[in-house]
Amino acid sequence: MAEQAESALQNLLTVLDAAGSSAANVPQLRVYVRGELGDHMEILAPMMSKYFGVSRPALTGIGVASLASPATLIEIEALARVCDEWIGGRDRE
Repeated sequence: MAEQAESALQNLLTVLDAAGSSAANVPQLRVYVRGELGDHMEILAPMMSKYFGVSRPALTGIGVASLASPATLIEIEALARVCDEWIGGRDRE
């Protein structure tokens, strides 16, 4: 679990950086884990602090019976702010 969680969070930071954003611009995360969420919080809680610091996003943790493949133990879904402009370049009012 720890290795997959670390990889997922690193991938998230890579995607955010490529989009011109950062972990500070993530207000919400959904974390899907195989099994009971509580069984994995000892691993996940310190990682959230490591990657998000004091500005940690709202976190919804969901335990599921299975994920994309039998070897997958965790999936992370993030909502992130990536720009200040509206599509089409119009300014906000």
